[in-house]
Amino acid sequence: MKYLLLYFFAVFITVTAFPQEMSQLRVVGKGEYRPDELIDRSRIDDNGKVCAAVLIESDLDGFYFQANNNIVKLNHLPGRDFLFVSPGERVIEINKSGYLPLKIILREYGIKLESGQTWALKITGDKKSELIPVTFLVQPAGAEIFIDGKSKGQVESCPLGTGEHELQIVKPGYETVIQKITVSVESAMYKFTLKEVQDEKVFIASTPKGAKIEIDREIKGETDREVFVPSGLHKLSLIKADYLRIDTTLSVTAIGKNRYSYNLIRNIAVLNISATPADAEILIDNLTAHQGLNEILPGEHTFSISKKGYGSEENSISLKLGEVSSQSFSLKRIDGTISLNVMPADAQVKINGKTYSGGEMRVEPGTYDIAVSKLGYLSANENIAVKVGDDINKAIRLIKNAAYINLTINPTDAEVLLNGRNINVGRTEVKPDKYSIEIIKDGYLSVQDTFSLVVGQEKSKNYTLIKNSGTVNFSITPSNAVIIINDKRYNEQTIELRPGNYKAQISADYYRDKSESF
Repeated sequence: MKYLLLYFFAVFITVTAFPQEMSQLRVVGKGEYRPDELIDRSRIDDNGKVCAAVLIESDLDGFYFQANNNIVKLNHLPGRDFLFVSPGERVIEINKSGYLPLKIILREYGIKLESGQTWALKITGDKKSELIPVTFLVQPAGAEIFIDGKSKGQVESCPLGTGEHELQIVKPGYETVIQKITVSVESAMYKFTLKEVQDEKVFIASTPKGAKIEIDREIKGETDREVFVPSGLHKLSLIKADYLRIDTTLSVTAIGKNRYSYNLIRNIAVLNISATPADAEILIDNLTAHQGLNEILPGEHTFSISKKGYGSEENSISLKLGEVSSQSFSLKRIDGTISLNVMPADAQVKINGKTYSGGEMRVEPGTYDIAVSKLGYLSANENIAVKVGDDINKAIRLIKNAAYINLTINPTDAEVLLNGRNINVGRTEVKPDKYSIEIIKDGYLSVQDTFSLVVGQEKSKNYTLIKNSGTVNFSITPSNAVIIINDKRYNEQTIELRPGNYKAQISADYYRDKSESF
């Protein structure tokens, strides 16, 4: 194998330095649930679950973070760092140059992470502690520094206590440096030049296939496949949803086939839930579950069964890897129901002052006032007593606030006035009330009448008008004589007149005029 050899050396530089008083980070108050902070649901942890988020708010800046299960993604804004982490994460460590590291156990601050949820913590800095700032100068740049097995990131300086520490420097494509260092005021700077190594072909397989391959925290695809890795020792992780994560050391040499195969163990337990009623809502760790077998991660879980109108059940359970636990529940009714059938269907219904929109309404035991109303109808009010388990069905039919008049007149074209307003003949809907009616037509004596109508009553009325006139028959010779009555000229000898006194003037050519009163 061909190596490109670079110089490697460690230099202890004696500097005039004094223990630096390091500020200590601290948490202000408790964690705060932030339902208004939206989660990018495309952020998935190593187990294929939607991430939770921890929002670090601070008057400080320049943090770098660590978590037990790794930080999936970090979004940084001034004073606000979004850490996307596994919903099962328990511990987050916050580091800042010039400050002591702050290890936060989330449950101690009231935080229980769930997929898609955001919790916020406020961080500030105070108090003092004596640490020594240690500088690491590494070529080429971009190497990750580990102190006592914990990553400090790609840093050039970090505060350390005096005494012995294990230093590890990791950079893909270069040999890993593992070395003991003794930190003191006189020994506070270390310099390294890394040795580059040649990539070797490595075949990595797993049962089942499809596990994500992560070598030195760099994704290399999924099993089964060949990858190219520098010779030497590397951190290998195989990650597949619902399977236990494999973290091991990968030894790559220039001699041999470099073939590795791993058996993945299913990382599940089973919670078998049976609940009555069958449509009860089931939640495991506040996530929707279902009747029957639910595959979940081993560990502690809380679950609840609830349904509106029933008492709820809540419990917790600790499951081991591969364990199957069966839980059965029968919820008890704590309410009753009211169902109303109202006519007309568009009438407004209120139960204890609240609008009823139809269907079955679940209510607590007690007395309920039902008010039904609609314009043009008499309102209806009823009181209903509901006990636990009652299913009350009630029909309410409103009575129309109306009466009817069925009118027949002769002659049919006469004008009809009801309380001074025109109406048509036939059947007419009116309000229950007192009424006066008048029928009018020229040449006829008008008719007036009064009557009352009550709710639901229908009254038929028949009126015949009497002509307001008489007939005068004239017998005149010659037949072409003209008749003038009250200055009105008539050519016919049969004339219809209203009652009264009249004077007729009769004339014809070549005849003497004649007058007659009647």
